[in-house]
Amino acid sequence: MKPPMKPRVVRATLITLIGVSITFAAWLANSSAKSQQQDRVVLRKPWPVELVRVVGIKTKNKGKVEIGKSFDEDDDWLDGFTVTVVNNYDKTVTAMTVSMIFRREAGDTRPPLAKDLHFGPSPSDREYLRRDPNKVIRVGESVDLPLSAENYKSLKRDFEQTGYRNTIKRVELVIIEVGFEDGSVLDNGTLYLQDPANPNDPTKKIRAPKRLGAYTKE
Repeated sequence: MKPPMKPRVVRATLITLIGVSITFAAWLANSSAKSQQQDRVVLRKPWPVELVRVVGIKTKNKGKVEIGKSFDEDDDWLDGFTVTVVNNYDKTVTAMTVSMIFRREAGDTRPPLAKDLHFGPSPSDREYLRRDPNKVIRVGESVDLPLSAENYKSLKRDFEQTGYRNTIKRVELVIIEVGFEDGSVLDNGTLYLQDPANPNDPTKKIRAPKRLGAYTKE
């Protein structure tokens, strides 16, 4: 018959078991936290000919993230979201709108939600005449378009009012409109020229007679 285990040995065994339990609990908590940081992804919709192009994304916690590849982020990952675009054309950019599109989940037929990031006023509105002439993107230069704190709060309200879940995993970026120094406008991938009969009216445009690629340096 074995002698009874000494109290000191019993205490040591209990301490070891408690330590293992604490370690396991910490691992579970860490795993749970990671599971809450579900994969996010930023996609972009390219046009056949891209006079300007989305080339980078930044988030508050991750800094730069790669377009098209998933990454872990907190639920507030859109707070401080910033899009970087570059001017690939041979003309100076004077205005731009990039739309952040949030698609519905599979099976949900409701329309998606969109939030626009603006660089100056629309080049097809009269307000364009009052734009800051020094605010431009020159050939080969890039610019950051951030989602402001005010617009982030507005976006969160939009999510609530339109029935989106609290966790947003995906955003799609589309360059909707670009204005150039000669009055031409790229509208959803189609180039429009300033109407020569109304050279000072930004609301008057005519569709370019040639295909878009013919106006590039390629």
